Order: sequence, then structure tokens, then C-alpha cells
Amino acid sequence: MRTLAARLSAATIAVAAVVGIVLLYRDYVSTSDGGLAIRTIQFFSFFTIESGLLVAVFTTALALAPTRRETVLIGQPAVAGAICLYASVTGVTYYFLLRHLYDPHGAELVATNLLHYVVPPAFVAFWLVFVPKGTLDVWSAAKWLIFPAVYAAYTLIRGAFAGWYPYPFVDVTVLGYVGVALSIARFILGFAAAALLILAVDRRIGPRERA
Repeated sequence: MRTLAARLSAATIAVAAVVGIVLLYRDYVSTSDGGLAIRTIQFFSFFTIESGLLVAVFTTALALAPTRRETVLIGQPAVAGAICLYASVTGVTYYFLLRHLYDPHGAELVATNLLHYVVPPAFVAFWLVFVPKGTLDVWSAAKWLIFPAVYAAYTLIRGAFAGWYPYPFVDVTVLGYVGVALSIARFILGFAAAALLILAVDRRIGPRERA
């Protein structure tokens, strides 16, 4: 992933992710209730933002310093596959479950489109074209599920104390713990299915690259 094309593609995705996060942060802290610290914590408690940050860090490192030891470490196919999973689930979830709940305008609309409609498919395309294939296994895909599981636990624990939940499908005050548990279980299954799909694509393409 040290070719000029890979670095330019990574830089483009990084700019889109950073611009989207910055614009959305500016809008969120200016329109939400609570102090700046509370609003900032809430902002970074959205899975969209966390997956966007992962994309931004990954692509920025590849664009600016592809040969650094740290970049080589985070640029491993297993890491790229994990980020591909999180980004793609972010885009799919927003399109099918959340887009009808919001009516963004101006800078918020630009940021929303960047983080849900541009960055996820762009990173999936980047993964398909530039990330080496054929090295992933089921254990790699299983480890990818740790992050969404930890995110779900964090959301429930913080929500119990703060009374705030980032998404309606994890809102205990509306769905109750049983309803939220079922919602989380469905999402974990969705993550698992998407992870297996990524693994299948990796295995399908990998032998061609080694031939």
C-alpha cells in the first residue's frame, strides 16, 4: 500500500473523514444541550464518529508516512478488514435505520453525507483495491466483533448513569433492557455476517493475487 495511487486514495478518504467529523462536531456542540465537555463526550459516543476516526487515522497514516513502523503495524490486512467492517456497517445502518429520523441542512448535511454515504463505500473500495488479500482467517473475523461488543457495553453503562443514548435502538428508557438486549444481539449477528462476507471476499481474491 505504498504506491502513489494508494497514498492518493488514502489521502482523499482521510480528508473526507476529517472534514465530516469536524463539521459535524461543530454543529453538534453548538446545538446540543449540556456543557461543552458533556456534548463532546456525547459526540464521540456515536459509532459513526468512532468508525470515522478509525478510517481517518488509518488513511492519514498511509497517506503521510506509509513506511513508518507504526503505519506498517496499523496497516496490517486484519486491521484494514476490521475498519472496513465498521465503516460498512455504519453506512448500511444509517441508510436503512436512521436516515428517516434526521433532516440535516447546510454543514450538517455535508458532514452527514460524507460520513455515511462517501467515507464507508470509499474505504470499502480502498480495501478491495489496495489491501493485500488472502491472509485473513476466522479468528481475525471473530476478533473484529470485540469492538462493537465493547461499544455496546460502554453505551449501556454510560447511559445508565447519564440517561442519554446515542441511537433509538439502544435507548433503554424506550425499549427497556430486554428490548435493547435483543437489538444488540441482532447487531452483533449483523456484524458477524458482514465479517464473514469480508473474509469470504478476502479468500476469493487472495489466491488470484498469489498466483
